[in-house]
Amino acid sequence: MPVDTRLKVMLFSHICTPTHITGAEKFLLFYIQELRQYHDCLLVVPNEGILSVEARARGITVLTLRYPLLWAIYSPGPFIEQQFEQFVRQGESTLGIMQIINAHKPDYVVANTCVNVMPPVVATAMGVPVIWMITETLEEGPYTPLSVDIINRHSSRIIGISSSTLQSFQGAGIEEKKFILYPSWNKEELEPGGWEYYRQVKRAEISVLPHEPLVGYISSNIYPNKGLDHFINMALGICVEIPDVKFVIIGTPSNQDFYALCLERIRQSGYGHRFSVLSFVLRTQEIYPAMDVVVIPSLQNEGFGMTALEGMIFQKPVIAYASGGLEEILNHTGNSAYLVPKGNADGLLQTIRPLLYDPAVRQNAGMHNGQAAEQIFGVMTYRQRLQDWLAQLHNLMLYKDMRGEPSLPTSILGRVVIRSSKRRAYILHQGIRYSIQTPASSFNTNRTLQKSPNVPATLVAQFPESSIPYHMTIEDHKEPRLQRRSKRKKIKIVRKKVTGKRLKRVRKKPVQKKRVQKKRSLLIPKRTKRRAVNQVKHVKVRRQASIKKVKR
Repeated sequence: MPVDTRLKVMLFSHICTPTHITGAEKFLLFYIQELRQYHDCLLVVPNEGILSVEARARGITVLTLRYPLLWAIYSPGPFIEQQFEQFVRQGESTLGIMQIINAHKPDYVVANTCVNVMPPVVATAMGVPVIWMITETLEEGPYTPLSVDIINRHSSRIIGISSSTLQSFQGAGIEEKKFILYPSWNKEELEPGGWEYYRQVKRAEISVLPHEPLVGYISSNIYPNKGLDHFINMALGICVEIPDVKFVIIGTPSNQDFYALCLERIRQSGYGHRFSVLSFVLRTQEIYPAMDVVVIPSLQNEGFGMTALEGMIFQKPVIAYASGGLEEILNHTGNSAYLVPKGNADGLLQTIRPLLYDPAVRQNAGMHNGQAAEQIFGVMTYRQRLQDWLAQLHNLMLYKDMRGEPSLPTSILGRVVIRSSKRRAYILHQGIRYSIQTPASSFNTNRTLQKSPNVPATLVAQFPESSIPYHMTIEDHKEPRLQRRSKRKKIKIVRKKVTGKRLKRVRKKPVQKKRVQKKRSLLIPKRTKRRAVNQVKHVKVRRQASIKKVKR
């Protein structure tokens, strides 16, 4: 099949927020723009937002469909397999993705980010090839191989946006599936001719004089791992030494408490007049030209670090922590001198000091970054890599053989289970449905069958049925547990001795640490109860009799 054969591709974005756009969304949008030259693309988003608006403005077809994300796959723990099993059981999302894939019949599906698990799982079950784009670096730990295994099982090929994103994907059966495709940009959209104008407008807006250096911090999402507090520590150290330097903080806070603490520290420092705080800016050409230095003190291993690349595109010196993809970008562009060990705020101060004292050093570093970014990550280089990627898919006969040979599923766990009626259930595996052989009572006892989506018969009939049925085992009936079952609230019913009142049932507070058995001393036998009631009645009769005598 020639490389330029037009295929239909369905791409699923993990998020689509109305307030800002992340680096992963920018990468997906640019990827679709370039891929449209070769394939027919259809973008699916979980809700309307900036990404959907920008995509439609570029003539890209956009569909909206809600589907959940499995955040645990990014930082897996000991119960990741159980969490994945419970995640797959969400029948409503499964049915929605099945219907949209069946309606448009794509030749292959692309899922963006590791947490976007549901589309690859359903597409793989339907026999549709899956390209899984990894735009973040998985947190390393003893359970990371479990997350890698889940991604590997439900993908035909894996694209990483840097070497850092693929560092966890090692081992047999994975190496030949990997491919690195660095992000890029369209220079015309950034309006290079207007950069000087935007610089003057923005600096006048935030009261920065032409001779005053402006140090910028920018992040689409501001939370502790993005290192805003480290930027403030560095900035306050500069305020003491250099009187004419100013700072700008740009982004949308996702952790309000952390953000408030950072701003409060600026106010209490006495240098608040030298800081400007702005909300997220969609048009990057309106903000980067105003800066003189960009600092990215990220404390997490970034998948790529689009902020660093954007700073270089606008010909600015970039200082960053050596965090995942940030280290990769700065090393590739000859900026290893501006890398600081992660978490070393004093190192940021030492590295930025020469840039602030000498404007010529700033200008030379900025010019170098502009040229290096264009050479290493420019659009021409990106298009050549994309051609190599499409050629690789052709050479491996991806669209023909990537599904692999169908095999009988070994377990119902982690599989897409569907129902065509109350008494018929199937495992959907590699585009083939396997009839589940189970007693009728299992439909009332097995939660996997209860939560499986009820798929229209016309859709079920489109999948060929295997002649080999699947017989449910004892393991298939077990409910996966994420952790030890929490202690139930124990309500103890005790008898309370009362005088002159009817006996009442009293709820005793549950015991948190130890299970305490009922004390026999608190239980009143029926015979004793009758005696107590009779005594109360006898006392009442005697009191009424004495009252009558007094009245007489």
